[in-house]
Amino acid sequence: MNAPLKKLSELTGVVFDGRRSGYVPPKTLSISPKLKLHKKAKKGLDPVTFEVVRHALWNV
Repeated sequence: MNAPLKKLSELTGVVFDGRRSGYVPPKTLSISPKLKLHKKAKKGLDPVTFEVVRHALWNV
């Protein structure tokens, strides 16, 4: 049987760099105030459907 998974707070010496270990975002993100984030969104647009259609268009 597999050993139970440890909580992130219990892990020591593991660097979550996205290559050797998966990326785990911090509890609070530090985003530069110089970075402009999108604030507008269409209310009737489903983001998952949009991405599926967008990627499907690569095959056209």
